[in-house]
Amino acid sequence: MNFLVTGGSGYIGSVFVEVATAAGHRCLVIDRLPALTSLPSTAAQHQQFYLGTDPLTAELVARVKEFQPHAVHHFAAISAVVGVAATAYQENITSTEALLTILATAAPNATLIFASTCAVFGNAASVSDINSPHAPVSEYGRSKSQCEELLQASSQPLVIMRYTNVGGATVQHGEQRQHETHLIPNLIDAALHDQPVTVFGQGLATRDGTYERDYVHVLDIVNAHLLASANCADRQGKQHTFHLGNGTPHSNLEVVRSVERVCATTLKVRRAPSRPGDALAVSLDHHHAHTMLGFHPQYPQLDAIVHSTYLYRRCRN
Repeated sequence: MNFLVTGGSGYIGSVFVEVATAAGHRCLVIDRLPALTSLPSTAAQHQQFYLGTDPLTAELVARVKEFQPHAVHHFAAISAVVGVAATAYQENITSTEALLTILATAAPNATLIFASTCAVFGNAASVSDINSPHAPVSEYGRSKSQCEELLQASSQPLVIMRYTNVGGATVQHGEQRQHETHLIPNLIDAALHDQPVTVFGQGLATRDGTYERDYVHVLDIVNAHLLASANCADRQGKQHTFHLGNGTPHSNLEVVRSVERVCATTLKVRRAPSRPGDALAVSLDHHHAHTMLGFHPQYPQLDAIVHSTYLYRRCRN
């Protein structure tokens, strides 16, 4: 199949392109970041373009039309929950509008598979089903919620994938942000460099007073996207929504213990107050994705997610 991939040089997008091309699919990547040098140009073409901020050109639309994508995987987004100006999240919405404009001309029948988030439910994430009302508490969650509304109002064939916290890596690709905000990579970097690390959340109404998160391996996310590409491409005009998680939340302190086990060390943890915009507890049931797509997580254990992240970051630190 031919896949148009926005954000294909980012974390989840890069793993998707790696796995998809290895399986024989062709990818056209649109990303503001440079092309990945680890992938053959015959399998993955690259267009350096910042959706939503760069002006759309006829050349870009023509390139997408010539590529003839069967499915579009829309990973491009600013993903941090805190520490980014609220106005920056408008780019998530604008990039989705720009993508719809491109597809309306270049690929109106391609299935758009949108990377969304449990953050659209805010503090109700752990009890939410597919059709629960949105109640985001972060700018990120609000931007993804608005993007879902935009996509649902369009005529593009649509699949919405709502993730819990994504972790893990392959040997080649993983989380590599300039300013890392995610817990697992920060804990592993602290272990590798024998440095103190800050863990947010104290005295919360959870089992140990820290935030609780349901972690899902990035390879399981990618597998779900590939399953959706194969199973939903022939259902023109229909819209589908799936939740991707393991259904088991782990507290921040449980993640600390997991990293200590994997890295065979004792971390120097500094506790810090809660941050605005962070949901208290998060988990999602993937039963609907299992029934409709045949999706079943292959890496459900937290230690497996942590271990793959450790192997990736150990080679790059």
